[in-house]
Amino acid sequence: MRSEPISPAEIQFITRCASIAAGVSIKNMNRRTRVFEVVIARSLVYYYFRHKMKGHNCVHSLQTVSKIFNQNHATVLNSVRLINNLIDISDKDVIRMKSKFDESLKFMKQLLEEAELRQKERDESDAERKKEAKVLKTYQRNYRKVVSKLIRTVERPPTQRDFDLLDHILNH
Repeated sequence: MRSEPISPAEIQFITRCASIAAGVSIKNMNRRTRVFEVVIARSLVYYYFRHKMKGHNCVHSLQTVSKIFNQNHATVLNSVRLINNLIDISDKDVIRMKSKFDESLKFMKQLLEEAELRQKERDESDAERKKEAKVLKTYQRNYRKVVSKLIRTVERPPTQRDFDLLDHILNH
């Protein structure tokens, strides 16, 4: 298993899902408090980064997780153990919060994927427009060269009026 750096966006994403599941604000999650819902919400975040990432071939060490959240590694370890123990004894509140966390995580990932897909489509259409503009510019440049050569065959140099007329024809 490898450990990849955790992006700030990923931290916010997971923290937001845990706050929704526990019904607490992110502001309260960052405070030092022993309110059950807040403790469980924080613990869910630690649990996710410590265990849930295994499915993505990525596990974060206790030290990594503790540094990210400015906690002692023992705090993270105890939080992960707390979630495991409460799941093992089938604590209804924790199981409800964990399932709500998993649902919100799934929903948020779905929204993120849809947004990325829309962005990709916009990027592709922008790329196509740029490509078409480049092709048009090339055609205009080649057209000017051809007109310039035709004018030279008449034995007179092209004038600005010739180019203005050409621009008028191309733009209308």
